[in-house]
Amino acid sequence: MSTQIKSSNPEIILTRFSGGEDRGTCLQISMENDFRAAISIRRDQAARLAADLLTFANNQEEQDGTREHWNANKAAELPDFWAKESYNEDLL
Repeated sequence: MSTQIKSSNPEIILTRFSGGEDRGTCLQISMENDFRAAISIRRDQAARLAADLLTFANNQEEQDGTREHWNANKAAELPDFWAKESYNEDLL
């Protein structure tokens, strides 16, 4: 069973749900106009994310030099989906 949670941002939908015994109560955060853009987090993860978001909102974020930048290191490994050979123009 899930429950919609009130959000201060009308573009964001918050849904509380049970993640079972392993995860406990969880929260799904999704965009109103794109349900594919969603994340599901546990309460402990939500607390840490909230701290990170407040840091960002206050313009105090720091670059994390310990992690690879996904775009720089992973994009080259992905196929070029929109290359002419990668899709059938008849389907568009």
